Amino acid sequence: MVLSAQRVADAVRAWRWVPPDARSAATDEYELIGYPPGYGVPTQLTVRQPVQAPDGLLREVGRAAADWGRSSVGWWLDADAADPLSLAVRARPGRVAERVQVLAYDLTAGLPDLDVPADVEAGLVRDERTLRAADLVSREVWGGAEPSEDDTAERVRALSAEPAEQSTFVRAVCFVDGDPASTGGMTFADDVARLWGAATRPRWRGRGAYRAVLAERLALARRRDAAFALVSGRAETSAPILRRAGFADFGLRECYEVEVAELVR
Repeated sequence: MVLSAQRVADAVRAWRWVPPDARSAATDEYELIGYPPGYGVPTQLTVRQPVQAPDGLLREVGRAAADWGRSSVGWWLDADAADPLSLAVRARPGRVAERVQVLAYDLTAGLPDLDVPADVEAGLVRDERTLRAADLVSREVWGGAEPSEDDTAERVRALSAEPAEQSTFVRAVCFVDGDPASTGGMTFADDVARLWGAATRPRWRGRGAYRAVLAERLALARRRDAAFALVSGRAETSAPILRRAGFADFGLRECYEVEVAELVR
């Protein structure tokens, strides 16, 4: 299979995550997601179709975000986009909050050799030990509170009820010298394996932990007959590793953050 830019672009547009504790508002033109405190990202907007009156949409979105008590909105834009909405957004004072490379790997061509060191123990999150390890890595890298014992117990029961080989939502974790080192998630959507949430504890960076977690996820995706793996890799960190692993680059995207006051003026 040859991955086309259109196929990847369609998969990117279809990929949205709304946490269960988030606020959201949707119209025919857009979907606005208000992430709860602690997620570390601004209120974000995804546009569903070409916008004919961008200034009006900017004001509408700004008012909705203000009603939620939010101070800014992040707009995911292709770095080279020149459509009316992208131009209107960038005309407002703002800042680039994050840059990611859209990367995809053709799983029908086989798996890459990621040269995972022999002393790195990696696997899927399947039980209490691996769940606690993955949670520890995520908290250290991304922040957030430690889950309650009741929450952990419930998630362990869910792992037993739906094995990772069958679930649409999985995580991988690895250990270096027995210490939790890296984790990463994956969600299946039709024939696309969406990779997300990869994190490595600072003390174990440069030891192959990220590659070990990547290898586990890609191996499962291939067993599940996914056509390709899709990821938004941070331009300064994971993207170079992914390109060396054989992921093809489908362009740079930027989250352009604009204050609500600039949207409603």
